[in-house]
Amino acid sequence: MFDEERDSSKVRGGFIAGSVGIALGLILVIICFFMFTTKVQPGYAGIIYNQDGGIEPVALGQGRHVVMPWKHVIEYPVSTEVAYYNAGEHEGKKTNDSIVIGTKDGKTMTVDAQITYHFEKDGLSNIFNDFKGATSTDIEYGYMRQNFQRIANDISSRYSMMDIAGEKKAEFNDKLLLATREFLAQKYINVEQAGLGKVEPDEATKAAIQAVANAQYAQKQAEYEKQAAEAQAKTVVAKAQGAADAKRIEADAQAYANTKMTLSMTPELVQYQYAMAFRERWDGKMPQYQLGSGGNMFSIGGK
Repeated sequence: MFDEERDSSKVRGGFIAGSVGIALGLILVIICFFMFTTKVQPGYAGIIYNQDGGIEPVALGQGRHVVMPWKHVIEYPVSTEVAYYNAGEHEGKKTNDSIVIGTKDGKTMTVDAQITYHFEKDGLSNIFNDFKGATSTDIEYGYMRQNFQRIANDISSRYSMMDIAGEKKAEFNDKLLLATREFLAQKYINVEQAGLGKVEPDEATKAAIQAVANAQYAQKQAEYEKQAAEAQAKTVVAKAQGAADAKRIEADAQAYANTKMTLSMTPELVQYQYAMAFRERWDGKMPQYQLGSGGNMFSIGGK
């Protein structure tokens, strides 16, 4: 009986030891999995930096990859990213990253701006070397922001504050985009969009802009009223011209009729018309008295 108990105890001990061994093995596998693999997040590519051999030539795409512990992976965005340069909180930053520019009329403006960009995947090794392994966020708010402000300030020096805050803002942003895209392309940074956001001029410039807007509105209103008055005057003239033309046509018709009548009048026609008129007025009775010879009046058929 004691032998059976010892055998049963050995079986239980072996089972427990085996279970513990399996568990330890799984834990070891999991530890090795995370130690020897790395995950590149969607929209990014990873550069492998080997402390012994430098940068490896092939960039890692999104997903999990086997990487030895002595190798370091730095991720860079290869899909569209937006760098915001303003005074608000963004990407965990609470610093004021607004852009400061000067204008040709001697004014200084603090403006919001943004750059939409992505890193060229084929140039990630160059980006890593040029920026000494800096992260994409460090590049965004370091090198990119500094040069974006420099380019914006260079362009703004050719514009007045009223131009940038008003009707020439779109033109300014077009030039800013082209210049920024050309410069950052040298560092394998592909700029998709770039420009100033909210532009807040000083109070004096605001008043000047409003004055210009009011003057433009007044001018347009005056032009509209002028056009309306001209249209009304043309209507009056057209009506008067129509009435005058109608009278002229009527007078011409009457004159034409009189002329035709005058040309058609002959002595015989005049005598005939006279006789017809007399006949219409005669009542059929002969006159009672007539003037005889010697100037004596006598009665015709009278007593």
